[in-house]
Amino acid sequence: MSGAAGRRSNRDVQQEQADSAELAATVSAAAGTPIACTDLPADTLVEGLTGTGLPAGLAHVLADADLGDSGDLSRLIGRPTTSLTDAMTAALR
Repeated sequence: MSGAAGRRSNRDVQQEQADSAELAATVSAAAGTPIACTDLPADTLVEGLTGTGLPAGLAHVLADADLGDSGDLSRLIGRPTTSLTDAMTAALR
């Protein structure tokens, strides 16, 4: 998502508290295309990410971010974030 009129930047989008199945369903509904997803334990995700060459520190940050919404981004920017559902729907229109 770019700075197009009427669209928010993806920098203020925060995933709602949702598991991977709900995330896949949201993206699938917005895109109109079936999307499959498999939940992985954090250590398995880190192993997979580092196995593709990602630095371990970054892999751990991404695995931690996959655990859910801490509310940190809303507090940081001083307003509610855009839900993933709303951002995906707007981006795929």
